[in-house]
Amino acid sequence: MLWPYPRAGVSSSRPDPEIPAKAKRRSFTAAFKKEVLAEYEAAADGKKGEVLRRRGVSSWHIADWRNARPATVPHRARPGR
Repeated sequence: MLWPYPRAGVSSSRPDPEIPAKAKRRSFTAAFKKEVLAEYEAAADGKKGEVLRRRGVSSWHIADWRNARPATVPHRARPGR
């Protein structure tokens, strides 16, 4: 196995992976959160994951945004809960 070792005439430097030194957290606007929540809650049960993937968010984002929403804003109750 010669791969990890430099070969004659070949530069041993690797390309820069373009990863920043410190990752920047994503931030979402209130309008985006409201839009995604409305779309998620309007989606059929089998299509909710599709909404999450298309919007690039996770289910915990939805849970956090629901909990942060004022208590006066109604949301669709989940059946059986």
